[in-house]
Amino acid sequence: KLTITPALIAAATLVGRRFGPTVSGWLVGLPLTSAPVVFFVALAHGNAFAAQVAFGILLGTIAQSFCILAYAHIAAREARPNWAGSLLAGTIAFICAALVLQRIALPLIPTFLLAVAVVALVLMLMPRVRAVRAHEDHASVWDLPARMLAATALVMGLTGLSGAIGPRWTGILSPFPVYGTILAVFAHRESGGAAAADVMRGLETGMFSFSIFFTIVGLLIVHSGLLVAFASATAATLVVQAFALVWLTRGSRA
Repeated sequence: KLTITPALIAAATLVGRRFGPTVSGWLVGLPLTSAPVVFFVALAHGNAFAAQVAFGILLGTIAQSFCILAYAHIAAREARPNWAGSLLAGTIAFICAALVLQRIALPLIPTFLLAVAVVALVLMLMPRVRAVRAHEDHASVWDLPARMLAATALVMGLTGLSGAIGPRWTGILSPFPVYGTILAVFAHRESGGAAAADVMRGLETGMFSFSIFFTIVGLLIVHSGLLVAFASATAATLVVQAFALVWLTRGSRA
């Protein structure tokens, strides 16, 4: 939490300044907070408990998509940048969706299909805006450290809370887009609402591989073990995420 989180935010920020906010959002679409939650839960409570957490995370992917859509639309429609309003809208959308989703009792594969359908629909509904990229020399000297501190504080708070609320709620809450919202908020402040929407578009594109990761973990972890499940899920995720990057970069050039 104290080393990987700030390192990832620093990397995603620098990638965003080099390649644009959409690619930085794509990078943090990898399951870099939720996957460690499942891993350490498996070590502490067993693989069966971790499988339930993976199922909850798959449901949480749907809640995350609603958060992304709400943030992007509020940000894209603002005449003046107001990251607080966009973040509030996204957080409320996530909470409302999570409250509904925690009552769902579908098998794993139908849940995966539902998650993929929601991700595809949200991508279709994302606002069509073009961000004006800020020059790197416009960023404050405190910009990068502030992003790193904010992300670390959020990850520490969320993971500290999740241990006491059971496997389903642990899973549903884990996909809250901590990295994505940090990047979106700072892009919002630096370059405006269109840049924040671009971050969210990249993040949502990563939700295909995110869903595949936790579906494979949920299917394999009980019968094949922790290492086989994680190795298989990681391989599949990297392949899908690579295709997503190709699609994003082609779309940005179009």
